[in-house]
Amino acid sequence: MLDNASRICEADAGNLFLCEPAGLRAVAVRGEPQYVETWRGGPLVALADGEDLPINRIARTKSIVHIADLRTEPAYIQRHPRALALVDAAGARTLLNVPLLRDNELVGVFGIFRRQVRPFTDKQIELVSNFAAQAVIAIENTRLLKELRQRTDDLS
Repeated sequence: MLDNASRICEADAGNLFLCEPAGLRAVAVRGEPQYVETWRGGPLVALADGEDLPINRIARTKSIVHIADLRTEPAYIQRHPRALALVDAAGARTLLNVPLLRDNELVGVFGIFRRQVRPFTDKQIELVSNFAAQAVIAIENTRLLKELRQRTDDLS
């Protein structure tokens, strides 16, 4: 899903993050080898209260975060290390983060970005939102399958 969304929306890179008790972990990554390697093994992204980073904003509002130019974001201007890493190291300029919601609870984030300032269209945002909804269904199906297997093992 991440590959298809990135390709169709002409994004240079992207991540599929899933929620864990301590934050978000990238479970799928697309982009240049160096970017993918940075996220391999899934460094945890802590959701610190009070920080106005795009990933924190999506966790707080449970709404789409679309930023035309990340260099105009307060976190980048204030030189926050995560904002600097995204913009300066990864080269991100335009960002689209879509929440993965189950029963209005955040289960993850579907994020893609471009290395140029070129906002995503409404149609592209809708497409990524649809991919995010499909990801929630797949995650829930996986969880249910694991529970079923556990119950079957317990009964055996």
